[in-house]
Amino acid sequence: MPKPDKSKIPRATRRRNTRGYSGVSIGADITEDKLEFLRAIDAYKRESDRPFLSWTEVLRIVHALGYRKVAAPKPTERTKGDCDGTA
Repeated sequence: MPKPDKSKIPRATRRRNTRGYSGVSIGADITEDKLEFLRAIDAYKRESDRPFLSWTEVLRIVHALGYRKVAAPKPTERTKGDCDGTA
């Protein structure tokens, strides 16, 4: 399948390449923990040839990274820039 000619796609609608996870492409506030998680998700997607993961698979990756429940659950606090596209 031939790749589309990017010169015909308006610049505003081109998707940013976030695979490199540079501070410029996804935000300067990215932490090493976030980068490690994103890289683990990408590696799993490539190895399993799956573009989208189930929550069970995501939880399996989180556990593989060493995360464990060590405290009682508490409400999740949203921070500016999380999940809503604002920075």
